[in-house]
Amino acid sequence: MKVDEIHVEMASREFAEIEIIKTIAAKKDVAVGIIDVKSYYVETVDDVAERVRLCLKHAAAERLSFAPDCGLSQTARWAAKQKLKNMVDGVKVVRKELEWHDQAGSQR
Repeated sequence: MKVDEIHVEMASREFAEIEIIKTIAAKKDVAVGIIDVKSYYVETVDDVAERVRLCLKHAAAERLSFAPDCGLSQTARWAAKQKLKNMVDGVKVVRKELEWHDQAGSQR
């Protein structure tokens, strides 16, 4: 396919077959759906960070982006807003961890 990025829904599938992102990331960027839009469970910041770490076991950070599984049009606004906020905050947690790791490695 002549695309730069492939989006895969993982949250609603409980991350079954997450290893497929390794195959995709070998040639293209991959957007991983880490928020379940079909559930009113609002993923916590920790939930999101854990999911991001799981993805990083299968693909390089440079190849990854994160999104809800699919559009949030069917999700109540209050839930959608909190899910998105927690998604962004969870990704920030892992970015800070990676920055710290990179800084600690360069200081050795």
